[in-house]
Amino acid sequence: MDCYIAGLLHDFGKVVFAQFLASDFNLAMQKSVKEHISLHVAEKQVIGVDHTVVGSMLAEKWQFPPPLIDCIRNHHSVGGEESGMWASVYAANQISKKLAFGDSGNPCIEPLPQAVRNYFGGDIDHIIASLGDLTKIAEEASVFAQMDTSA
Repeated sequence: MDCYIAGLLHDFGKVVFAQFLASDFNLAMQKSVKEHISLHVAEKQVIGVDHTVVGSMLAEKWQFPPPLIDCIRNHHSVGGEESGMWASVYAANQISKKLAFGDSGNPCIEPLPQAVRNYFGGDIDHIIASLGDLTKIAEEASVFAQMDTSA
């Protein structure tokens, strides 16, 4: 359950940026694409902080468990607790970009840290192969994302 929640909330700082710093966040997204750098790097350059910091601050305010806060704070880095939750979120981010499921404004596929490769027993291609056919899951997610909830 924790990995599921981490997967849902790890990029919540982007929502905060989009809501309260829309112009700067848009510039960061453009910079990321134009310079082919990771969005969190572009955010630091444009805004002065990235979405992981803002997201983890909210998680602390909401009194989430420390491992979840750490995962949100460090899902782009190797500096925090290298847990299964962190490895799963890190890998899922890169897999979704590599398979073109979505990039959340961050088109750069980052190499998997050794700790993630160790946790899953291989590189990104090995992990993807071990997951089997993801077509049905991707189609269901796409339908869900396009649902009209205004009713």
